[in-house]
Parts: sequence; structure tokens; C-alpha cells
Amino acid sequence: MFEFIKNKKQSNNNNSQNNKHEVKKNPNQENNSTNLTTSLEKNIAMFKNIFKDDGTIVFKDMQNKYLKQAKCCIFYIDGMVSNEIINENIMRPILASDLSENIDADNLLDELKNKIIISNSIGTETDINTILKSAIYGDTILLLDGFNKVLVINSKGFPTRSISEPDSERIIRGPREGYTESILVNLSLIRRRLINPDFKIKFKDIGVRTNTKTCICYIDGLASEKVIKELERRLDEINMDGILDSGYIQELIKDSPFSPFDTVGATERPDTTVAKLLEGRVALIVDGSPFVLTVPYVLAETFQ
Repeated sequence: MFEFIKNKKQSNNNNSQNNKHEVKKNPNQENNSTNLTTSLEKNIAMFKNIFKDDGTIVFKDMQNKYLKQAKCCIFYIDGMVSNEIINENIMRPILASDLSENIDADNLLDELKNKIIISNSIGTETDINTILKSAIYGDTILLLDGFNKVLVINSKGFPTRSISEPDSERIIRGPREGYTESILVNLSLIRRRLINPDFKIKFKDIGVRTNTKTCICYIDGLASEKVIKELERRLDEINMDGILDSGYIQELIKDSPFSPFDTVGATERPDTTVAKLLEGRVALIVDGSPFVLTVPYVLAETFQ
């Protein structure tokens, strides 16, 4: 069995120490340091400047006819959202509702959040970088005049590949479901097989520019805390512009880069992942990849 919990080679330690002085700075953190203001016009101008030369960004001004204070604007990325959700659950309630009745105008943002907008996931946010990540990932952002915070409304509607049997792991008998490129779909395939509150998920963004969503999955009480912490440490050390597939991470976290044997497992089958989780392994799901990684990996798995 290859030992997953061990220190990296001294050469890797030296390289990591040298790289500390060469860490890339996130350009978003440099360019998006401006804070939100209470001026709707200034906030719109700021986001338009951030998304300049981007033809997919859509801004829509709105004004409730019953309440003059309800002057707002939403923006989203075309192609990443559901137009039906925006039209029926966001725009129609704001424009058609009589906000002059039973609404606290001084606390209008929370009133819109709790009483007007129809959404299963809606929150307030002030951090610019978090707002941008949410918008790019398919959420709708609502700016309201007089408030220096925004509403982040779940409106994701981007297309994903349907679930099918993976070509690389076809079987004669058993489930025919395989992972897709959507991290949420892949998580649902695992959750359906693990109806247990001990199944835990930790999200982490990796990639200076891509901010790729990943999640660490394990069963509390079965997985080793040392393995979980070691995996988190190795993920935290990854410093590159983009993660486009789980294979990137697999090469960066494995124990022996020059070993002819795998030290990190990979599968396209959710039933295989669940079986390994029940054995105390830890899984890593990467958004955009149908291959889920598992650690630690034993030699016997190579011949299965």
C-alpha cells in the first residue's frame, strides 16, 4: 500500500519555499478592491467597468411603479442563467408588486429578499470578489439604490451533459450511471447512495484565474482526520492559473511523481466512489471533470 500521509521530498520542500516569493497574485483582488457605495449609479458603473468588453453581461434597470425608493438594477451572465427564473421570480415580483403596502422602505433590501423575490437560495453580500464569482457562476446580482450591499439570487440555468454509463468503466451488471461535468450533479449521485448525515462535504476554490470549484467528500467517523488534513494541505499548496480537470490535481497531490503505479485513484462511477467512502477513503470532486479522485490508493486497486 502506498502511504498517502507522508512529507514531500526535500526537493519539493525547497521548491515550495522558493515559490513563496513568486506566488501569483489574483488579478481580481488587485482590480476589484473598490467597495460598494449607496449610489446605484456608481455601483452600476463600477461593475460595467469590471465587465467591460464582455458582450455576455446583461444589466437591467427596474423601477417599481408603487414605490419610488424601489429603484434597482440586476445583472447576470447570459447563457449561465435561467431566463424563466429571472423573468418570473425576480423581475415580475419587483415590478408588479405593490411595495407601498406592508413594506418597510427603510429596510427595503431585506424586504425584497424575504417577501418579494421568489428563490430557494438568496443572500446578501458586500465583498466584490464574492459577488463577481457568484455572477460568473450563474447567479443574478440585484443592486438597490441607497444600499451598499447586494442580493445574490440563485438563477443558474447553464446546460449540462445528461447522465450516462461511462465508456471507460462499463460493466455487465450494476448501475449504469456515471459522473458528468457538473459538480452539483455528481454530488447528487453520491448523496442518493449515501443517505446519512455523517457524509460531509467541504468546498474549496482552486486556480488563481479559473477559481475552479472542488469539494472534499468523506464519511465522518470512517475517514482518517490525518488523511483529510493532508489532502487539504496539498490542495492549499497548489498555485497555478487554472484547473481544468481533476487530472491536474491528481498530478500535483500524488506521493511519487515518477512511480509507474497510481497513488491517487480516479473513477467515473458514483457506486465505486461510495464503496471507497464506506472503506474510509476521501473523495475529491472537481467541477468540469467527470473523474472523481479518491485517496489513499492501494496497489490492489490497480488489478480490480
